[in-house]
Amino acid sequence: MNPIPFLFPLFGWFGTQARPDFFQDRYSSLGQVSLYSEGSFESSHLNGWFVSQALIGRSFTQADMMSVQADGQGYASGRWESGFRYWSLDSAFGGGAWRHSLGFSNTYQGYASYDADLFGLISRGNAPFAGQTLPLNSSTGFLTNYQTIDFSLARPFHGPNASWFIGFGLGFVNGSFFRDAQMQGGSFYTHPEGDELRLGMNQVRLRASDPSGSAFLYPAGLGFSFRGSLEYQHKKGHVVSFSVQDAGLMFWNRQGQTIELDSELVWSGFEVPNIAEVAETLFQDQLDSIAGDLVVLDQRRSFETMMPVGMRLGYGRRLFQNTALLQAQMYYAPFCMPIPELELAFYYLGKGRLNAGISASGGGVCLWKIGLNVGVDAGKGWAFQLFTRNAESIWPNAAGRGFSAGFQISKRMLKS
Repeated sequence: MNPIPFLFPLFGWFGTQARPDFFQDRYSSLGQVSLYSEGSFESSHLNGWFVSQALIGRSFTQADMMSVQADGQGYASGRWESGFRYWSLDSAFGGGAWRHSLGFSNTYQGYASYDADLFGLISRGNAPFAGQTLPLNSSTGFLTNYQTIDFSLARPFHGPNASWFIGFGLGFVNGSFFRDAQMQGGSFYTHPEGDELRLGMNQVRLRASDPSGSAFLYPAGLGFSFRGSLEYQHKKGHVVSFSVQDAGLMFWNRQGQTIELDSELVWSGFEVPNIAEVAETLFQDQLDSIAGDLVVLDQRRSFETMMPVGMRLGYGRRLFQNTALLQAQMYYAPFCMPIPELELAFYYLGKGRLNAGISASGGGVCLWKIGLNVGVDAGKGWAFQLFTRNAESIWPNAAGRGFSAGFQISKRMLKS
């Protein structure tokens, strides 16, 4: 059994989903180059159709906004990663058992944990809360953009009945921007006539990287990341793997800004609009006053943040004379989801031009998701893959709470 097709925890893990290379088994090649991109957004309150329509600029009616239901603690997570990668499928540096991989990626990552009442205020306006004082739970969130150049090595160790595969990689990270906010609690009060809002915030900390720039490759911070994979393969087709991605630190430069405050924000003479208008009117035009103490601590200073590390434990089983793969995995990114995500996937890996896979998962930010993956062998070493983890959100008003799409284009350097 060729061990390379099971290397997806290290060399084929792009974004948040590990998936096998559909056509790698059928070629004898020296290496492979891939171009890929994958974007995803998940929310505990907004369905995937709503998010997809917002991304294309649709205007929402008040009835649309009133249909959004929110209660308890809310969560939202988004990620967009694009890049290219080369990996050897033969050996590294012209000899030996080591395989190697070199890649570049650009990643946008965001996450928020927030009080659902605050979300309801923004999405439905403050009129429904007239005359009420509602307590707010703690809320936190971040948004960052970084680029990574990484180099990885992997090697198999073969025994009579099984093989082990170990891999590790180190990445140099450039941080273009970082923003985060934490609030320990608070309250908001709406005047009985619904035209004034008082938002109290307790122990708020705001941090931002160098505000003078946030463009692609802007050097607002530097850091490192580690990735590793340990895999066990039995000759009968059983595979168990554990992998870690993006474990590391970012060091933001001295132009970073930190603000801490206990304050009350007051908006008067208007009703808070829905979320489709909030960025334009609420924060830019309608901020009348800030009451309370505003304390700026070390306004310009460096600070450190953890990389958005992700961990995966997986089991795979080859079926039907190696023409299919059944895969179960658990994924957890502690800074980007409240609970681990579990996934069960089935992939058809036949000898034809078209292969496909389907998956079902639950946990993370969304309660459940349905994924689809289609691969096409175009010949002469070229292969194409399209995938989504949120096929359930294609239809309007679907119950799904996510939106995602991605592609991968690969070219293998075939042996003569």
